[in-house]
Amino acid sequence: NSQLSEKYHLIWSPKFLKKMMLGAVVWMFLLSKVVQSKYLPLNEMFHRLTCLENAGGYISTAVILPLLSSSCCAIQLMINIVSGLGCAGFNKYLGPIRPFMLSVLIFTTAKLFSQRSIVWTIVSLSLGFLPEVLHICNNYRVRVGNRTVSQHDGDQNNRIPTSDTQLIATLRLDVPTMGCVACVNKIDSTIRQLGLREKRNIRDGVSWLNDGSKKGGMAELKITGSSSDEIEKIKDQVIAAIENAGFRCDVNGLWLN
Repeated sequence: NSQLSEKYHLIWSPKFLKKMMLGAVVWMFLLSKVVQSKYLPLNEMFHRLTCLENAGGYISTAVILPLLSSSCCAIQLMINIVSGLGCAGFNKYLGPIRPFMLSVLIFTTAKLFSQRSIVWTIVSLSLGFLPEVLHICNNYRVRVGNRTVSQHDGDQNNRIPTSDTQLIATLRLDVPTMGCVACVNKIDSTIRQLGLREKRNIRDGVSWLNDGSKKGGMAELKITGSSSDEIEKIKDQVIAAIENAGFRCDVNGLWLN
């Protein structure tokens, strides 16, 4: 159910398509009022923002509008890549108006389709729907990564006999500072990279945004170790890695399976 949280503000999130249709109606109404307006500066401003004969028109319709339509997902991705600042909060403020912005983007793209190159159209739509693409990629990488780790563990168990009893623990973390699909992507990749370094000790890592009024999201993973001390050590490494990525987190629970 957390994957369907409204906080994701994705096109398949609850009520999103209804809001998008309502946004289209509102946009058509506003557009008709602008066209009928006798206030010339308003007409001139709208013409400059949508006219492809000047650089401003290209920037506003192919860059600024798509960025706003994606809740600035691309900017948050860049922040996650080049720094450890964590979530900038774009989705918190732009997410609620995303259905309206996407309806404007689709209308504008259709209107300008014959006036600009296919490259600009692809760039525009790719930026606008980046959260959906990223969400699908996140889920795919989690499934593939967990499957690869499981296969690797099976090969190792067949090759290396051991008499030690391996403890398996489930670690769940509260991450109150995550707020969008790009944050989920960063935390998933952080856990995945740590799992590659720790080989057999970390697996099945996944994170998600909380539903309802609770802030942020959660991350969950399985830890294996030969002793409770080793599990505690790996738990501290996971927390340190997530916090170094810019996201404060607290232990919600640690259960031995």
